[in-house]
Amino acid sequence: MLADWENWSSERSEEKKARGLGPASIMLGNDPPLHTKYRKIMVPHFTPQSVRGYDAVISRLVDEAVEACVDTGEIDFVEQFSQHVTTGLICEICGIPAEDRGLIRRNSILISEIYGKGLFWKEPHPEVEAIVTGVSVELGGYLIGHVERLKNTDKPSVMSAIA
Repeated sequence: MLADWENWSSERSEEKKARGLGPASIMLGNDPPLHTKYRKIMVPHFTPQSVRGYDAVISRLVDEAVEACVDTGEIDFVEQFSQHVTTGLICEICGIPAEDRGLIRRNSILISEIYGKGLFWKEPHPEVEAIVTGVSVELGGYLIGHVERLKNTDKPSVMSAIA
């Protein structure tokens, strides 16, 4: 199926793109050649050698998450531990500063909770579409600015590869 994209397309209709994340769904909602173009940019950042380069970052994020919970005697693994490590790692890979992780996390939660709903319901749901639009505007605006800032640095990241 993956190689037979003409019969098993991931391409979303223009209507569904407008109701969803639009161009922000480049990797998930498109077929070759557009998908291939962006995949070639991403692949070098996720080879085993590249991922090994994040060992120290992952260790630091795990240590931070554990230290934040050790004095409380309990942990909500998803909210206190894994969200810190996963959001932190994604932000590190993308060159996003630690102070902006809250914005990334908040918008990621919103979009993951409702993303498919607006695309697959048969009836319109303006409230869901409004949330998706809000996330797209806020996150899109942030990421455009972030990519622009990366053009002035030598810090390697997935985002600087497309800057």
